[in-house]
Amino acid sequence: MFNKLKVTVLGSGNTGVSMAGVLALSGIDVSLAELPDFESSLEPIVKSGGIDVKGEFGVGLAKPEVVTTDIKEAIRGRKVLLFCHPAYAHEPFTRACAPYLEDGQILVYISYFGAMRMARLLAELGVNADVTLGETLSFLYACDKVGPNEALVKRRKEGLPFAAFPGSKTKTALEVLNQIFEDYSPARNCLETSINNVNPWAHPQGVILNAGWIEATEGAFSFYMEAMTPGVVRVQHACDYEKMEVAEKLGIEKTLTDDLAKRFYAKVIQETGGTHQSKYYAKAHDAPKHLKHRYLVEDMVYGMVPVASIGHKLEVGTPIMNACIAIGNILAETDFWKEGVTANSLGLSGLTATEMMAFADKG
Repeated sequence: MFNKLKVTVLGSGNTGVSMAGVLALSGIDVSLAELPDFESSLEPIVKSGGIDVKGEFGVGLAKPEVVTTDIKEAIRGRKVLLFCHPAYAHEPFTRACAPYLEDGQILVYISYFGAMRMARLLAELGVNADVTLGETLSFLYACDKVGPNEALVKRRKEGLPFAAFPGSKTKTALEVLNQIFEDYSPARNCLETSINNVNPWAHPQGVILNAGWIEATEGAFSFYMEAMTPGVVRVQHACDYEKMEVAEKLGIEKTLTDDLAKRFYAKVIQETGGTHQSKYYAKAHDAPKHLKHRYLVEDMVYGMVPVASIGHKLEVGTPIMNACIAIGNILAETDFWKEGVTANSLGLSGLTATEMMAFADKG
């Protein structure tokens, strides 16, 4: 069925437009798809004839083969489906794809327990297609959609961990994915790629501890260059160390987020003489404009809450995470424990650490 490797990118935000642009610029046959309710985001790309790409992967006008809101058309006969959007869009996009999935397709999500969550959804929907679900620890590069049809790729990651669900399918899936990019490396399983997701250990703390600045300026400052003061970083590290205790209990890789960043951006750090924060961040006003931003909401619901929940099931203390969640509830006027992904919703309730790993490894 798949005589030529064809890829579908689902989502037209920062990551989706950037990914579709980079793939098309490199000569990959790619379709860019969006849900019908957001068709307007595709119109500038259609009118201009493509995506204006700048940054680490080159410069040029990239032209996807298909730009559409017809999900059936977008994924038909395409081997790899890349779900390039925030975690809260995993479910609506997967529901839209479900009736049209084909045997042999590989569905790739961006961390946040996406593969495990969407495997449960497809089972609930009664999907019989023999597909492989997987996820990356993070997105492949740092990027921004800087105009209606413009993508800026700021920093490229190397050795980005990927795992299929179950983990026993990782090797086979990677043989296909590394035909697109050579930057993926195998992780143990999807617990490893989601627990070590870098965003929950950097974003929420930055929002919480800069809440006054965010509200006063509506985000008119650099989140990564100005807001990450030593005190903020200490709180980030405190959460990070709790995450590592959960990882250690499970027996997966336990790594500080700072060390992961140094590994992913080793080439950038070498070239810049010691920093992975590129020139694109220096004067950016990229902080959240409000407190219900995805840096707090997404990273709590799909990142910190599930890790804390798994920790609770394994009797690993997470007092700093719990405090951040409690304050986040007040700032965002919500209940992240109620709204968030939990060990129960992931199918991990009542399992020991060994049993959780066996489930992630073998399904």
